[in-house]
This record gives sequence, structure tokens and C-alpha cells, in this order.
Amino acid sequence: MAVAPKALQIWQPVELGIEERGRLSWYRTRLEELDERQRVFVVGWPMAQLHYVSVHTGDQVYLGTTIANDALYVTLCTVVQTVLEPQARLTLQQQSAWERMQRREYVRVEVALVPDAVTWMPQPGAEPTPLAARILDLSAGGARLRVPTALPVGAALTLTFRLPGTEPLTLKAEVRRCAPVEGLDPPRWDIGCRFLDVPVRVQETIVRFVFARLRELAKRER
Repeated sequence: MAVAPKALQIWQPVELGIEERGRLSWYRTRLEELDERQRVFVVGWPMAQLHYVSVHTGDQVYLGTTIANDALYVTLCTVVQTVLEPQARLTLQQQSAWERMQRREYVRVEVALVPDAVTWMPQPGAEPTPLAARILDLSAGGARLRVPTALPVGAALTLTFRLPGTEPLTLKAEVRRCAPVEGLDPPRWDIGCRFLDVPVRVQETIVRFVFARLRELAKRER
């Protein structure tokens, strides 16, 4: 049976994941009603740029919550009712069991990190080549880097970087895309890379950082 995390409570902050243009966008809201037996949740209808986000009855969304000193839990839900007045709320019917670190681990957040070191392999068996880079966004699944040279798709990278309060993290990655940045002199390229064989401990560290960063950004927008 799909049961809610033990710490789930009314008025608790939660995250609503909505698929938009082929990717999940996450919006902060709160849990207003909870019926665990019927697996029904009522949440505030989140807003973005002074408008309610686009959600319709029958849509599938993800409900996510973080548990202190634990991790992220996510469940798939169907929107069964949308109400604007007197309070804008969404009623969600749970469709799947709660899963630890499911989906949200790949949510990206904008950052401005200078890695301790980045190297890439021009060809298999070659000596690693140092690469000056900045990390522009980050998730537990990958990162976007700005670099001074174009890299081929499939190139192997090794990144070492620090997050607040952590020891250096060293991860292997693979270039998935590379595009020039317009209007920069000297020229720069943005590369999207996917992390490879990430330990669970490191995934959890990055996910916690992403949540903290999202909360920080949300406070700035209030």
C-alpha cells in the first residue's frame, strides 16, 4: 500500500512537479488537506509570475516532499479537481507509491560554481587535459558548464567541485551537447554533461543542495 512519509503534515511545504515542454518544472506550494486512507491530497494552486500555473483536471503531476535528515520522496498523482474560489486549490489522487529520490534528483538549479578541477580526455587512453570551466546549473544527474573550447559529444570529463558544507565531490561525466554562446569575446561554449555512476551518498548531497538553493531563490522572489 502506498503510504505517506511519516512526517507529512497539513500546511507542510511541498513541491508540485508539472510537465512543461518535455521537462518537469517544480513549483513550491503547501499541503492543505490530507486523506491518507483515500490517498487524496489538497494543495494550494501554485503561481508563477503572478499567474496560476497551467494545470487541468485529468493531468498527471508529481507531489514531492523532503523529510528532515532523510531525503526527497515523490509520488505520481492525478488532478481530480481544480478550484479557484474562494481559495485556489488542487485536489490530487495518488497513483503510485512514495518513492525515495525519484524524479526530483534530476531537477536543475542555477548556480555559479568554480570547480576545483575539470579535465577531459581528447581521446581514449590520452592524458587528461585541464579545462577552465564554470558550473552554471546543477542536478544530481548532470550539469551545464561554460568552457573556452568546444568539446565533442561523448567526450569524457572528470569534475571536482564543492558545495557549501561538503568535502570535494569528484564525478565522471559525459558531454551530451555543446553550443556556442552568442556575443562573447573571447568565445565561450556551454556544454551539457551527464554524470556517470554517481554514488547514492553523492546524489543525496546534491539533491539536498538543490532543495536548499530552490528555497533560497523562492524567498528572494517573495
